Amino acid sequence: MQSNEDTAIRAAQDQNAAAFEEQRADLELESPGLWALFHNGRLVNTYDTQQFAIESAERRFGPGPHFVTQIAEEPEAALDTEDPADEEKRSFARLALRFAWNTCTFIGAVALWLADHIIDLMPMAFDVWQRIKGTPTRERQDKNRPRFSKKERENYLHSQGKRCMYCGGRFSSHYYDVDHKIPWARSRDNRRSNLQVLCTPCNRRKGDQYDDDFRKRYASVFPSRRKTPPNPPIPQRKFDAVTRATNRTRRAHAGSGMPVVTRQQKILGVSFFLGIFSFGLSLVVLQELGVTWDGMGIPTAVVGLFVGGGLYLRAWLTGRLYS
Repeated sequence: MQSNEDTAIRAAQDQNAAAFEEQRADLELESPGLWALFHNGRLVNTYDTQQFAIESAERRFGPGPHFVTQIAEEPEAALDTEDPADEEKRSFARLALRFAWNTCTFIGAVALWLADHIIDLMPMAFDVWQRIKGTPTRERQDKNRPRFSKKERENYLHSQGKRCMYCGGRFSSHYYDVDHKIPWARSRDNRRSNLQVLCTPCNRRKGDQYDDDFRKRYASVFPSRRKTPPNPPIPQRKFDAVTRATNRTRRAHAGSGMPVVTRQQKILGVSFFLGIFSFGLSLVVLQELGVTWDGMGIPTAVVGLFVGGGLYLRAWLTGRLYS
């Protein structure tokens, strides 16, 4: 008799267990973590605690055993079960990115400081290189020649008694010009000691000659060492006669034959040279570090382009291409 009861109980439990398995997916979705009560193969109800479920079953169906089981809890979020090593890797990546940004900012600031100082030396370096090669150059005077204000011109004029330094003529009847004794294209000297006031005919006659060469050439017309305007004035026809009979000095001819190079061309040339130099230096450094892959020329070319192009762009942005 007892055996039949045990068999019936096991059969009922198996029936309830099978019913639970059929409804497990829905129960886990709708009531995760609660306790389910099954009887005669059907769901009776769900409860918050196991004790509450058992007491409810005994009140409704008498003493057990009863099929009471807990519905599986909702799976934890992926973030809660994340491996701590992943968070450590992300933290290290953030630090590395911040360090790289700070390093690039510092290097950029130093590069800009160096560029601002190198730009001012580029035209000088270009001239030195041309002299080493034996081909000196002169800059174009149109944009770079200094302009004198009206007050400055009047001060120079009064300091010479309103007379031309060469012919001694007064400036009441014709125009006058402020001239550089050593031509501006060769000296870049704008000091008062290098300036003199000439009438327009004498200034055109002098051209790009040196003051001492001009005085030697016209020594028969006025004393070559006199540093004051001649008195009485010397007629222009006397200068014309000497001009027809003599030629300019070799130094004047050599100066006028020098190729004209603008400041922009000088900076461009030096920027191109520094870009090529940086390209070659980067190539050598990578080879010394043991880098032998075929694409090595690409990063080195980028370095050269950034150095050369960056210098020229900085000169353009700061307005020093024409200063």
